[in-house]
Amino acid sequence: MMTHRNPRTGEVVAQGVEICPACWTNFASTRAGDRHRATLEGKRACIDPVKIGMEAHVNSHGATVYK
Repeated sequence: MMTHRNPRTGEVVAQGVEICPACWTNFASTRAGDRHRATLEGKRACIDPVKIGMEAHVNSHGATVYK
């Protein structure tokens, strides 16, 4: 499996992991990353993944990834 690093946190994540460019949170997929973004009062905002029912998982490199 190919890996890369979250440029802000330095965490090692799988190549398919979505890293939010606004809050630098790791998501298991693009779809999961898109779910945590919302438009509030005409502006894009990040929503806490836990508040929308996502669960944090720790990958084999010790990085937290939300699903």
